[in-house]
Amino acid sequence: MKVVGALVIALFCVSFFGVEQGPDECLKDLRIGTFYYYNGSDIVEVKRTETHQYEKYRGGKTENKLTWISEDTYELRFVAKNSSPGCLGEGDKMTVTMSNCTPDYYTATISSEMCGGGEAQVFRDKKKLQKALKNYSE
Repeated sequence: MKVVGALVIALFCVSFFGVEQGPDECLKDLRIGTFYYYNGSDIVEVKRTETHQYEKYRGGKTENKLTWISEDTYELRFVAKNSSPGCLGEGDKMTVTMSNCTPDYYTATISSEMCGGGEAQVFRDKKKLQKALKNYSE
């Protein structure tokens, strides 16, 4: 009887409080979809499929071929751009490593021979990114 009571309490706690996703599950949820990040002057919209990543921002858009290297790292090979300045040319590569995954965002660490490196907080929800930017500027 004590075991049944303990199971009922455990199930109640799990259903009430939820189960936090581990990093592997969280990153898997962020492999495909639409995401947003701030590049210092504009919010960039990212649409990612299994094989491509498209970025759209004020003044241009880009297309990149995507190859997953590991569970948390992928390589982008620059395919094309439309009226957008930047350091990448056709065929240039960039490596992106995803870390610090939460339900709202992850950290992308970017490295490229042509452009150097950097970090960005990549959000699944544009409104949450806008809220984070507002809170940061206050």
